[in-house]
Amino acid sequence: GALRLLDAIAAGVFPPEALERVQAAALWNAGDAAVRARAAEVLGPPPAADRGVLIAAYRASLPAAGDPAAGRAIFTKHCVACHRVEGQGRELGPNLAAMQARGPDAILLGILDPNREVLPAYLAHAAVTADGRSVTGVIVAESDGAVTLRTAEGTDVVLPRDEIESLVNTRRSLMPEGFERSIDARGMADVLAYLMQAK
Repeated sequence: GALRLLDAIAAGVFPPEALERVQAAALWNAGDAAVRARAAEVLGPPPAADRGVLIAAYRASLPAAGDPAAGRAIFTKHCVACHRVEGQGRELGPNLAAMQARGPDAILLGILDPNREVLPAYLAHAAVTADGRSVTGVIVAESDGAVTLRTAEGTDVVLPRDEIESLVNTRRSLMPEGFERSIDARGMADVLAYLMQAK
């Protein structure tokens, strides 16, 4: 299915911008080398593993002050799928307003390098079922009989343990890298200004 999707994108049948970052990251990091190679060819190279240079460049180019209203609009467009602030969004990722005490630099690091510090509750797990279905999400419930994964779309998927072929802790955040492709330095300053004053 992944190769067919990438072929459709290459042929112009499916627009690449319709892919969510989580979906693009899954293609770049697929277990199948052919899928990884085709994803790099069609979608461009995956975000660099070393985020230090990128973060330094963003810090250097951030405007001194951002516009919270513009930041709210960017947050609504890019972040509400996983984060809840001021009553909007999903509680899939950490509460960003709660990071205010750590300052804007900590928030910037979290956005641009989401895998640098990941609390155990937000580590993504990848499951493959006996019928070949693949599900990635954070574990929100476990019992002797089943595991419930919450996907990046906010859907809870209950997987009976006797149907799980493999369940792997990816050691990575469900939040993908690559937000610098969607949010420039001006927009990042606006998002930080919004999050620093959000209630």
